[in-house]
Amino acid sequence: MTIIVIALFFYAFIFKTGYFECQNLLFFTPKQ
Repeated sequence: MTIIVIALFFYAFIFKTGYFECQNLLFFTPKQ
C-alpha cells in the first residue's frame, strides 16, 4: 500500500515538473 502511494507521489512530481520536458532533455542530451 505504501509503495503505491510513493509511486503516485513520484508520478505527480514528474508530471508537475514537466514529464515531456524531462523526456525531451534526456533525448536531446546525448545528441548534443
